[in-house]
Amino acid sequence: MPGVRHFTAYAAGIAGLEAPTFGLFAYSGAVLWVSAFLALGYFLGDRWEAVEKEIHHYLLAVSIGAALVVAAYLVWRWRRRPPAAQQR
Repeated sequence: MPGVRHFTAYAAGIAGLEAPTFGLFAYSGAVLWVSAFLALGYFLGDRWEAVEKEIHHYLLAVSIGAALVVAAYLVWRWRRRPPAAQQR
């Protein structure tokens, strides 16, 4: 997810992760991330717009499905609470 990578340094520092270990994971992850986007650009090239439309279609359906699952879980959890906890 965009932007999350910027907060990993804070989490690593709070957890007491040593700088060389953090660097190993951060830089290897960055290399993989950049390589994936370069490969996508190279292999998809001019077909990217057609692929993007397909991805958008499926991503929208998956996002709506995930939102419904999360909402159903929250409703289920709320209904399972004891009556005293629901009055708050």
